[in-house]
Amino acid sequence: NAMDKASISVRADHWLNESVLWKSLLSYANLDTEMPGSLNESDYHSRPGYSYQTFTYRDVEALRVSTGFEGELNAGGKSSATLYYRDNTTHQLPSYLIFNTSATSASGRTTENSFTSLGASAYHRQQWERFKLTLGGLLEQSPNQQKEQNLAIARDASGRYVAYTRGSVRRDYQVDLGNQALFADAAYAIADGWALNAGLRYDRVVYDFSNHLSPSATTGAASQTQNFAHLSPKLGLTWDAGQLFVYSNYSQGFTPPEVSALFSSAVAPNLSSATYDQYELGLRYSPLATLKVDASLYRLQGQDTLVNYSFAPGLSVARNAGKTQHQGVELGLNWAATPQWHVALAGQYARHTYLQYRPSPLENYAGQDIPVAPSWQGTLEVAYRPMSHTRIALESVYLGPYWMDNPNTIEYAGHTLFNLRGEYQLKNLTLWANVSNLLDRAYAEVAMSSYKGQGRHNGNTQDSYSPGAPRSIAMGLSYAFGGAR
Repeated sequence: NAMDKASISVRADHWLNESVLWKSLLSYANLDTEMPGSLNESDYHSRPGYSYQTFTYRDVEALRVSTGFEGELNAGGKSSATLYYRDNTTHQLPSYLIFNTSATSASGRTTENSFTSLGASAYHRQQWERFKLTLGGLLEQSPNQQKEQNLAIARDASGRYVAYTRGSVRRDYQVDLGNQALFADAAYAIADGWALNAGLRYDRVVYDFSNHLSPSATTGAASQTQNFAHLSPKLGLTWDAGQLFVYSNYSQGFTPPEVSALFSSAVAPNLSSATYDQYELGLRYSPLATLKVDASLYRLQGQDTLVNYSFAPGLSVARNAGKTQHQGVELGLNWAATPQWHVALAGQYARHTYLQYRPSPLENYAGQDIPVAPSWQGTLEVAYRPMSHTRIALESVYLGPYWMDNPNTIEYAGHTLFNLRGEYQLKNLTLWANVSNLLDRAYAEVAMSSYKGQGRHNGNTQDSYSPGAPRSIAMGLSYAFGGAR
C-alpha cells in the first residue's frame, strides 16, 4: 500500500543558570496512507499480499508544542513545569468499518476527528536525609469534534470493494474533555538498603457532550455532561544490596468509559470506571560489570471492565460486567561479552484470562483465555561494533501462538521475524539503515475470529488476518547541533 509521510522535530535547550534548564519542543507530522485491511483465511494463506480495498485511506496531521523548565530551585529539590499544546486532525475511510451485506455490496463509513489540547503539568520533588516527597498536578482541556458519514459500497465478482456513494450523516458531535489530576509520592529509608514508598493520585475526567443531530439509536444520545473521578493508591518496598536490587509494588489504576460507549445509543447507559489492581515482585541483579539481569512477576486484575451485552442481533448495550486477570513473568538480560559484542534478551510468559465475560445470554467465556493475547513473547539482539563509531545488530522477534476467538477454538500459530540494523556515526552526524523482516516471512500483525463456538466454523467469513509488512528497508540520517550539558 502507498504511504506518504513528512515529519519534523525541533528541540531547543537553554540553561537559565547553572541548575535550571529551559526546554522547548516542536514536532509536526503528516501521514497520508492507504489502508489495505485484513484478509480471510484462504486469501491469507494463498496470497498474503492481496487486498480487497481500492479506496480506503487515513490522513493524519499532528502538531505538538511544549515549553517548560526543570532544575534545582532550592537545595535538595527538583522542580518541573511544562505548558503544552496539541492539534490533531484525522480524516479516514477505514477498512475496519466496512461490513459485507451481500455478495455484491457492503456498508461502510468515513470518520473525521479533530481535537486541540491545552494543558499544563508541574511537580516538585524535595529530598531530605531519609525522606523524599513529590507533589504535582495536571490540567488539560481538549475540545474534540467528531463526524461520521454512511457509505453504500459496491463489490465486484472477486470480492473487492470498487466504488462507494455517500449517504446520511451518522454522527456529528463535539466533546469538550477536561482532565485534572493531583498526585503525591513519598519515599522513606527505613533502614540501610530498605525503603518504603507510597503514593496517591486523584483524577477527574469531565465529558461535556454536544450532539449536533437529533438523538437516536444511530446518531447518539442527547447533549449532556458526565464526569468520573478516582483516587488511586500505590505502595512499595525496596531492598538495595549493591549488586542486587529487589522491589515489590502494589498499585491501582482506572479507565473511564470512552465517548463511544457513553453516548453512542439514544440513552446514555449508567457506566462507571474500570479499575485495575497490580501486584509486582522483581529484581535487578548485576553480578558483573558486563552483565545485568532484570526479572519480575506480576498479576493485574481488572474489575468493572466494559462489555457490550447483546440482548438480540443488532441490539446491544454497554455494561460494567467484565473481570479479567493478567499474570506472568518477565526476564531481561544485557551482556557485554566483549567490547565489540553485546547481547540483549527480553522475554515474557503470561496468561490473560476472562474471569467474568458474558456478552449475550448464549455466550459465557469465564475462564477462557483472552483472544489475541499470546502467552510467549521475546526478542534477542546480537550487536557488533567493529569500530567505536559503527554498530551492526541482528534482532530476532518471537511471537507465540494465541487464540483468535473467545471460545478458544481457532489458533494463530505465531511467528519469528529477523531484523537487521546498522549505524555509522561521524562526529555529530549519524547515518543509519534498517532492514525489517529480513527473511521476507509471511505473517499476521493481528489474527482474529468472530466464531462463537456454535455451529460450523467458516474461516472465510469469520476469520480475519491483517498481513504484516514484507521485507522493508529504511535509511536516514540525524544531526545533533551542539552537545549535551
